Amino acid sequence: MVYAEQYRVGPALDADLEALRFYTAVGNRTRAAASELNVGASFALCGAWDRAEQHTLASLLQHAALDDHGLDPYTWCQLAEIHAGRGQSADAERLFTQGFETIRELGDEAGLRIKLPEWGRFLTDAGRHQQALLVLREAIDVRTPIGAEHHLLTVRAILARALAGLGDTSDAVALVGQVWEGIERRQARGLPFPLESIGDCASVLTATDPRFEGMMELGRRVARDVVSELTDPDLRATFLDLADVRFVSHQPALLRQVDTPMVE
Repeated sequence: MVYAEQYRVGPALDADLEALRFYTAVGNRTRAAASELNVGASFALCGAWDRAEQHTLASLLQHAALDDHGLDPYTWCQLAEIHAGRGQSADAERLFTQGFETIRELGDEAGLRIKLPEWGRFLTDAGRHQQALLVLREAIDVRTPIGAEHHLLTVRAILARALAGLGDTSDAVALVGQVWEGIERRQARGLPFPLESIGDCASVLTATDPRFEGMMELGRRVARDVVSELTDPDLRATFLDLADVRFVSHQPALLRQVDTPMVE
């Protein structure tokens, strides 16, 4: 969890895999099932959709065998994010809707805080900006003490992109100014999805904006840090593919300027 909160994707994946091996070896089926979900989330952060889906489905099946359905709505949302990453919009929307209906029924504000931004990003990516505004404003209204400031930066960055999509450029640029101040001050540390948040801000600006190159440089640095801790060359490749899409889709392959380390 600590590694994931610091966006240290490689160490987070290593720790999750080690936990899965341990709980499987000692026969703790409940913890092993939860670990499968964590491993799936870490693979998703790398853009390794097939491996993410394999472990996420394993978690769902193992929890079903235990007659424990407490994590089902979060598992559905994670599967939705995987389908969205593959461009399978209809499946993603069905699973997002199914997950959120249950999370709301449970009254789980922490769950909404974590998952609503991804739903808002999905809608923004789909060009459904008005619907995205409603979801993102709901995400802002969720009051939870854990990571609240980082949560707000993440949501407001997506909100700026949705506003720009509706043609409200002045408000979008003003919001980016507020968000970027917080991101730059922290050098993106603590954000759950720093590359996406930086990319959301950059997509609202023009390349002539004085803040734009700073955003590009910070994005490259974040990507370089992640790549340096991924020992699997396939995961380095899928991560950079994902970064190209989510961070600089308006400037394809810019992140390929990141040096990919050689691993013995």
